[in-house]
Amino acid sequence: SSLSTTSCIKKVRVYLMRPHPLGTSALSTVPFEKKKRNPDRIPFLDTAKMMAIFAVCYAHICGGDFSVTLIDYFSLGVFFIVAGMTLVPERYENFGQFLWRKVKSYVIPILCMDVITIIINVSFLLVKGQMDQITITYFFDALVHMLCQYRYFALWVVTSIFFSVIFTYLLVKLSHKKWFLEVPLLALTLLITLLYNHYFKKVLYWNFDTVFLGTFLTYFGYLLYHRAEAMKSLCFEVRVQSLILGVIFLALGLGVAYLTRVHFGRVFSFYAQDYGVYYLTIPAVLFASLGIIMIARGISNPIMSNLGKANICTLTLQQSLILPLMRNTFFPDWWHKILAITPIDNIQRALFGLTGASIAVLAGYILYLILLISPLSFAINKKPLPFYPWSKEYKEKHPKTVKGNE
Repeated sequence: SSLSTTSCIKKVRVYLMRPHPLGTSALSTVPFEKKKRNPDRIPFLDTAKMMAIFAVCYAHICGGDFSVTLIDYFSLGVFFIVAGMTLVPERYENFGQFLWRKVKSYVIPILCMDVITIIINVSFLLVKGQMDQITITYFFDALVHMLCQYRYFALWVVTSIFFSVIFTYLLVKLSHKKWFLEVPLLALTLLITLLYNHYFKKVLYWNFDTVFLGTFLTYFGYLLYHRAEAMKSLCFEVRVQSLILGVIFLALGLGVAYLTRVHFGRVFSFYAQDYGVYYLTIPAVLFASLGIIMIARGISNPIMSNLGKANICTLTLQQSLILPLMRNTFFPDWWHKILAITPIDNIQRALFGLTGASIAVLAGYILYLILLISPLSFAINKKPLPFYPWSKEYKEKHPKTVKGNE
């Protein structure tokens, strides 16, 4: 009997370890970082970002739904934790090199996408025949919003991630990878978060007021993925196990969020700095965000991970282009009819939100591909294609031509 049981277990494991159609196996034990083609990317983390951005789009379409108050617990937390998981300070020779890389990764794309947003807004005004609103003052106000980076443009959260990553880098260097320093520093970031939220709670330039909680989440992601090897293995090494644990973590996080809303009448909002009953909401954010990331590990595939690479483009377009087009051009009757339905948690509203979020994600990926092959690839922190004269590959193949042009 014991032999037959062992034999069955082996057969099941062999079946699950078979090559997956999408390139991985269900019970993979090979270190998952090695499966990616690009050494700077981890595919399932791109999938997690795709799931989070999809949730953000859904929330913006179905604002006010009870489900949206639950989405707030993980939709932005995922980005900060993933930023910590992908942070590898050892890759950089010094802080200056690290800072420049992050400026290229975050600040330059933010400013470029802000310009694209302004162009889209001006285009809408031209189409509507409201040319009188396109004045010097209009562009001056837009420039001020770009320089101050209040919560005006859709990428406000990316500025918070930028500073959170910088502070996390400094915390890693300060701790020297010693647990007796890392744990107190993590606790200190949480303490500063709660003190600022309780006593000050003011919106700062470049959304710096959200950096305190962002740094806590980012540093937590770094410690989980780079310092807690046992936890990392438990949560992310085996796809099926990761999926099961992810569902449990997500259910636990959203369950706490639900109880917080029902019994205390409070919610969590990163945007509004409303942390509610923080001793319940902060753990709920951690559990729900980790749940999404672990589920992403379990279901990740090339399609989802590629869509996740376009998260900045999707964030830009979903508010500046997709939602206005759905509301005023493509589906105006459907839009107003659906959003007028009560109760607001009606299934028709949910289907409408899923449709809109799908359109936004696809539109964002199309913009990403356009920028990728265009001379403006720097706007998404990508190198120019080899046939552009300023690309490194072109200069290496045509040194004389390039030198003559210079």
